[in-house]
Amino acid sequence: SASSGYWNHPDHTRRAFVDGWFRTGDLFTRDADGFFHHHGRVDDVFKVAGQWVTPADVERVLLAHPAVAEAAVVGAAESGGLIKPFAFVVAR
Repeated sequence: SASSGYWNHPDHTRRAFVDGWFRTGDLFTRDADGFFHHHGRVDDVFKVAGQWVTPADVERVLLAHPAVAEAAVVGAAESGGLIKPFAFVVAR
């Protein structure tokens, strides 16, 4: 076992560890030959420059700019299973 849970965060531990298994949030299927195929994540996070980021994090930063009235961020799948974020903004 890599870990017994999150330090001082029992709620996070309960959600992440189910029946002794760590739920990473990644979605996989296994084909008839036993190979696993990654199909994304169950949550809305993506990694940018080694940091986990949510669309809401980016939207919050964009909306803090005085010239931005509205913002939406989505992730688009690229080759290799990477997610590339795209931001859409409405100017004031």
